[in-house]
Amino acid sequence: MTDARALYRIVYEAPERKRDRKDHKIRIETSRKDVRILTRNSDRGQTPDIDPTAMERTAFGIAAHSPFDATQIGMRVTRSEPEAGKVNLQIRIDPAAIFVEQTAGAAHGQVSVMVARYKDGALKDMTEPVRVDLNAKAENWAAIQKNGIRFTKELPVEGIDHIRVVVFDDNGFGSGSVTFPVR
Repeated sequence: MTDARALYRIVYEAPERKRDRKDHKIRIETSRKDVRILTRNSDRGQTPDIDPTAMERTAFGIAAHSPFDATQIGMRVTRSEPEAGKVNLQIRIDPAAIFVEQTAGAAHGQVSVMVARYKDGALKDMTEPVRVDLNAKAENWAAIQKNGIRFTKELPVEGIDHIRVVVFDDNGFGSGSVTFPVR
């Protein structure tokens, strides 16, 4: 693979009459000859009911215990120098990989952010997830797409040597993470 930077997720929501649990063919084509498309070739017509909280817990648990960072959602985290046993995290999430529903001139989506803390390579604990609602009018959404989804989190780091910030898309079920040393 020479370039994995162009990863796209396409979502198709079937009309109500197509939610019959039968296989429906899906075909995606491109006119570019140098592009390879990897996709499923059918859809079952209706997905089972998914408990979003259970999905979130599972995604955060997998991300916290993985030896690698998750890469579906791009993010950047900068931190202050530790002071009084705490750091301030500046978190920027790339909205391009977040599932956002566009309706009536507005964008709607939701992500959750959790921080895992490590000591000597072992998971010490995880923070409770913080939900970030993305409800923006079209003109504000353009600015969010340009500047990212940004927020700050203060975190105690006494007795910690590494931090992993994990973001989970509550609607698209993608995740991303960044791991870095405290000092």
